[in-house]
Amino acid sequence: MSGNGSKTWAWANTPRASKKRPLQRRDLEASERTLGPDDEDTLTLKQNFGVFLRERGRPEEAIPLLEEILATRCQRAKGEPTAKLSSTLTALGTTLGTCGRHDEGGKNLETPLASTLKRLADVYEQVGKEKQAAQARAEAWALEGEENA
Repeated sequence: MSGNGSKTWAWANTPRASKKRPLQRRDLEASERTLGPDDEDTLTLKQNFGVFLRERGRPEEAIPLLEEILATRCQRAKGEPTAKLSSTLTALGTTLGTCGRHDEGGKNLETPLASTLKRLADVYEQVGKEKQAAQARAEAWALEGEENA
């Protein structure tokens, strides 16, 4: 692990961190009650709690939380990449990798990447770079499994 990640992992496995879990869960539950389960602040707290669980050696508990957040954020993003969606994809991919489920982590990245490639193709077309546009579109279609490539 890199220096910063290993420090986080080391801290997450201390007695002090054990006391933080109930506080995080309490904050998450309070946010769900007051703001609602799909509020962005609640989703961020839930994601942080999932990352905390992963770092405490409980990645299997984190995966359903992160998948739920990903589903909500994908629906809101409507196929467009966003910073919060990217953050959730990274958290879930890392957590799946921790469990040895590397193939699943990669699949989560394909849809937003395909959308980004399509947008890039549009930009290439607008500036007259037809060859690059065709290449970006072909890569997007390949990720989506379409036969248009």
